[in-house]
Amino acid sequence: MDGKHAPAHHGAPSPPPPPPQYQPPHASQLERLARDLRDLICEHLALDHFRNLTVPQRRATLVHLARSSPSLYAPAVRALMRVADPVVHLIPLTDRRNRIPHVPPHDAAIRDDLAALILGVAEKQRWYLIWTAPDAGTTLVCGPIVHCTSLIPVPLETVRRVHFSGGLVASLPSYLTHARITGEGPELLCDQAARATVQLARHFPSTLASLELTGHTATGLSYCVVAPIAAQLPRGLRVMTLTHLAMDAACTRVLAPQLPPTLIKLSLAENGVPGIALDPLLTALPRSVRSLNLDGSRFDTLASIDALVAFLQETHGSLEEVHLAGGFARDADALARVLAHLPSTLEAVTLDLNYVTVDAAGVLARHMPRGLRSLSVARTGLGAEAVRATGPLPRTLRRLVVAGNALGDDGVEMIVRNVPRGLRELNVAACELSAKAVRMLVDAFGAPRSSRGGSNASVGARAECAVDVSDSAIVVADLAVLEEVAAMRNFTVASVGGTASR
Repeated sequence: MDGKHAPAHHGAPSPPPPPPQYQPPHASQLERLARDLRDLICEHLALDHFRNLTVPQRRATLVHLARSSPSLYAPAVRALMRVADPVVHLIPLTDRRNRIPHVPPHDAAIRDDLAALILGVAEKQRWYLIWTAPDAGTTLVCGPIVHCTSLIPVPLETVRRVHFSGGLVASLPSYLTHARITGEGPELLCDQAARATVQLARHFPSTLASLELTGHTATGLSYCVVAPIAAQLPRGLRVMTLTHLAMDAACTRVLAPQLPPTLIKLSLAENGVPGIALDPLLTALPRSVRSLNLDGSRFDTLASIDALVAFLQETHGSLEEVHLAGGFARDADALARVLAHLPSTLEAVTLDLNYVTVDAAGVLARHMPRGLRSLSVARTGLGAEAVRATGPLPRTLRRLVVAGNALGDDGVEMIVRNVPRGLRELNVAACELSAKAVRMLVDAFGAPRSSRGGSNASVGARAECAVDVSDSAIVVADLAVLEEVAAMRNFTVASVGGTASR
């Protein structure tokens, strides 16, 4: 036999197999299915369509699918979350040793994250990890926590969104796009947690597009905490939320020059930022920003007001939302000056806790954005004359909040007359409404529970609008008024300290 035709096992050893990177990725028929079909199959597995399988068996099947393939991981866990029994809690990270971090099961944090979990499932987010508890029998009102033997490891390369609540770890996935650090109690983002956040900032990936730090602390973050976090902000960051952190002037000043140039949404709500720090912040703020929330900040210096006016002028064709609750206290003249420069592109404006005089209301009317969809003027001292000065509201308006104002019958009548037919939400809570005012609202917006079409039944009628008349003494004291309101499916009623009902 010719040597060149000799069998391979009689000659030199067989050539090594090709490197793994040159092999086509293996995928089963199930993995090749469209995403919707994979979701549907997993959902059928989770529900009662397979009568011959017990609940633990169905759940074990889904857990096996989730562990077996990254492409089946998200569909299987989404199905588990929809019919979660027992209830699970998601923490989408492992520590450096690829182990599950232990987070004490504080009830408040669990309730928070379960709510976030439900929201995440509804939005079909792609990161999940089942919560663990030290004892298999640990229970909540909503059900038992999954035992540690039911853990599903997270494929970190697929993690895009993380949410820390009640605990932090020291690493972040490489392709992270959204990070939230929130929690309960005054310990959040203070002391050890703040230092851990600084360490975490060193690992912010370049892919990070959204960052949220939320706290509830009276002591506030120090310069030593904010400075290193600001220095590590990715240049491609588009959304940044730093709320309830009591940031002082030094913190805000060090943040200003580090703002990413690609930022389109910034929220510094409820930080009490003083005017001396708002000037450099607004000057450095990229004009690409489309949403600005400075609720609770204090425009108490001329320089801060000038900086805000300049920002509004320079974003006149792009700004979509501006929130300035409590920014001007009782300085109605400063507020009127700002209102005179509202960009025409605005869709949402918040002016709560400012003093809106008749003159300021007139300025708002003259410079009202044509495409406005949401306007909030709660607790602004708004009276009937100011409502009249505001005049007809834009046809695009869908949400109006005038809560906490003594409107009087005339004010309510003007609101009913001035709001567009497409309004979907009206908040007149704590407005000292009279029986006559409540009946005007019922006549204008009421959708009886007994009717199917409600206020949408006739052509040209108003769209069904949710009306909040909470904390209205007359609704509780006058049985006839209460019965009229209770007969409407779109009215919300609650007494002071009571429970809202619809």
